[in-house]
Amino acid sequence: MVKILLVLDANYLLYRAVFILQKLKTLYGDLETLLLNDYNNITNAYPFHMIHVVSDSKTNWRKIIYPEYKGKRKKDADIDWEFVFDTFDTFKEKIKGRHNCLLHQIEMFEGDDIIAHIVKESNKQGYSNLILSNDGDLHQLLKYSTAENYINIMYNHKFQDEKLFVPKNYSIFLKHINDNTTDDLFDMNDDTDFINYFDKITSKAKISQIIPEESYFKKLVAGDTGDNVMSIIKTEKDSRGIGDTGSSKVYEMFKQKYSKDINFDSDEFITELCDIISIYKKTKDEDFLKKVKENIKFSRTLTRLDSKYLPAGYHQILYNNIKI
Repeated sequence: MVKILLVLDANYLLYRAVFILQKLKTLYGDLETLLLNDYNNITNAYPFHMIHVVSDSKTNWRKIIYPEYKGKRKKDADIDWEFVFDTFDTFKEKIKGRHNCLLHQIEMFEGDDIIAHIVKESNKQGYSNLILSNDGDLHQLLKYSTAENYINIMYNHKFQDEKLFVPKNYSIFLKHINDNTTDDLFDMNDDTDFINYFDKITSKAKISQIIPEESYFKKLVAGDTGDNVMSIIKTEKDSRGIGDTGSSKVYEMFKQKYSKDINFDSDEFITELCDIISIYKKTKDEDFLKKVKENIKFSRTLTRLDSKYLPAGYHQILYNNIKI
């Protein structure tokens, strides 16, 4: 039986609403209404077992260890952001306490950290997750298990442009659900509802199949301009870094030599990646490769959504503050 949680990135919902209303020139009259309407439309579309509404803390641990984190992002100076965030707070107060709704904003945590914790812990309990966000970092979480009966998918939309991100070969999971749905009316409702809901989304949205390993590998190698995280190849001697095409090539080279599933958390991975970078860059420069190794470790800390990279004691804070 499929049990699905809604994990809603409230900052995505906010910026989407601001973007739309600013274009329509009705931001200062309609923001709260649009946020509430969006929330109602999303949450009424399916009988989610729980709704987790997640928002960013005003500061976070990544900014402490890397002050330049997201340092190049600039807010539109034509927008009254004090009004926007006051309205955002009012919206969150209004949905607090609604049926099956839990709000999460934890000091020093980004929404990504909270979402990753919710998804991973809920998967252990056999819950699937619909993540509502446009944050590519969350592609790390898109996977399924027929043994534990869960799937994690991510959805977002802007005007008529609807996108659904699913794990590669997701049809195997859907077949598993279909094959195990019984004729017992009391036993099949959740699975049938999920299949119908999934079909409804896919009928409107553009589907992208994600391989989490490849997605994260390329992000680690190329960096993230939006977050101001540099490419691991970028050094004082070589400031060019590497882009999406180059990171795809490095991934291809890596998998040709090391075909096993990648353990990003191992020292062995760092050694193997440096080996491939050496071949890709056609260099044996020890100083360069030493810097690359340092860059891998640092970028992995910033970008890997895993509790082992949180500062000491932070994982326990998530456990203490979040109920699955």
